[in-house]
Amino acid sequence: MRTLALGGVAGPAVFAVVVFVSAALRPEYSHVKNFISELGARGTPYAALLNYAGFVPAGLMLAALGVALAGVLPRDRLTIVAAALVTLFGCGVATSGVIWCDPGCPQTGGSLENLVHNTIAPISFLSLIVGAGILGIGFRRFPAWRPLSVYSLLTSAFGLLLLVALANSLEARMLTGLWQRLLLATLFLWCAVIALRAFRCAQLDGPPFLRIEKFANAFVPNAVPSELVIGEALNAVERFGKKHGGLWVGGKVTVTPDGLSFVPNSLNVAFHVGLEEIRIPLLSIRSVRREFGWVTGIVVVEHSSGEFRFRCFGAKQVAAEMSSPVGTPLPFHQ
Repeated sequence: MRTLALGGVAGPAVFAVVVFVSAALRPEYSHVKNFISELGARGTPYAALLNYAGFVPAGLMLAALGVALAGVLPRDRLTIVAAALVTLFGCGVATSGVIWCDPGCPQTGGSLENLVHNTIAPISFLSLIVGAGILGIGFRRFPAWRPLSVYSLLTSAFGLLLLVALANSLEARMLTGLWQRLLLATLFLWCAVIALRAFRCAQLDGPPFLRIEKFANAFVPNAVPSELVIGEALNAVERFGKKHGGLWVGGKVTVTPDGLSFVPNSLNVAFHVGLEEIRIPLLSIRSVRREFGWVTGIVVVEHSSGEFRFRCFGAKQVAAEMSSPVGTPLPFHQ
């Protein structure tokens, strides 16, 4: 997967070089006015250079990025759809090098091949624009990718604006080449950034991306019930807290290569005072073990600042998966 991810860097680089070389061989060509595809139009000089050395290999490498994302990102509906859209973009770029437009890439009339070529481009652009937007939303849930969430959303929005500008320039052919290049630069830069992050996240051995999500009860030391808890319920909770030194709080545990986090659910936030999200960096975790618990097992995470306990279904498997999250096994005891 590591090699495939780098297609998002190599593909745009190869394409840019071939475009500039092809344009240099055509003195009459304008980067501001002309489509890139006009360099590969049927019957024009050096068309095969752009199509077979630019479009096809660059597209295949970009499609490889989509395949890599499907393997590296946590698997859910959003990431699967987004990875498929990135792959579709790459396939569209490659297909544009196989199905050539007519000279000048006319938007009306022309051959059937010209019509198909002109149809592929907007579909390909939209695929990546939508894919980037979907990942921008999905990245918010993944700590390792969260820093790229806003950037992906901005890329999607800016890419859509540039696509609209490109479409509006088609009739008069004013700045058409410029809008197309700005659009491609925006999308290619995003591909490169995402590819480098995927390359760093990918693992040569074992699961390519650790992600555990469990509804769980976490033991929170010194947890205090809120004023909503009254009567005998309050007395029982206070007795339990004094005896055990804390309370079990319901919420969600998430484990990623960045670390462990526990987010209490809304109900427990309402019934406790000052509950906050708990975060434990992965590098501070020293060992993970499972302890017996009625109904659900207990996962005990020892870290540099103390100990964190949570109970959930499948505790034994969770503890085992956490024992080797990024290739450096942690001590694991059943």
